[in-house]
Amino acid sequence: MVAIRAEIQPIFQEIGEKILVELQKAMPRETFYLHIAQHRRRTTYAPESTWCAISTQKRGYKMEPCLVLAIWRHQVFFSLSILDQPKGQVAYGQSLAVVKFDKGLQVSKSHLTSEIFDLSELTNFLTRLQTVKQSEFEVGRAWSEEKMLTLSEKQFLSDLTDTMGKLIPAYKACLEVRP
Repeated sequence: MVAIRAEIQPIFQEIGEKILVELQKAMPRETFYLHIAQHRRRTTYAPESTWCAISTQKRGYKMEPCLVLAIWRHQVFFSLSILDQPKGQVAYGQSLAVVKFDKGLQVSKSHLTSEIFDLSELTNFLTRLQTVKQSEFEVGRAWSEEKMLTLSEKQFLSDLTDTMGKLIPAYKACLEVRP
């Protein structure tokens, strides 16, 4: 936990602020807030993952779709995420069903695991989001541990910005149907 607070959270702050700047450029009518996972209930054992999220909600990020940068032991995943049954879950799924996603993106059905799938699962996961109350949905890009070791900070930020650009149309579609 000490290492997460000392080493990872400052990186989240730095990268998160850069993401905020890019989002404000892309969606100037929205106000975005950075949320960094604090893991307050943990004192000794580090969690399997840690993350930062960006949303339009000042008090939290799970009330509506958000952008999440998560670090797992063997990968980093940046995604547009719909977590923990937000109001409008069905409408979000419907709006995402008509978005054209870049073939290089991947999907996940839970932010609690590092398991990601090829975009060919998109329709199944969106159907699940619309029909199963306790479902989640993430679409984004993963970088393996091996890939992260070969990337410079500049290259990673470039990849991250490129991925965000591919997710912004979907994020806008979700924000348009907010309850």
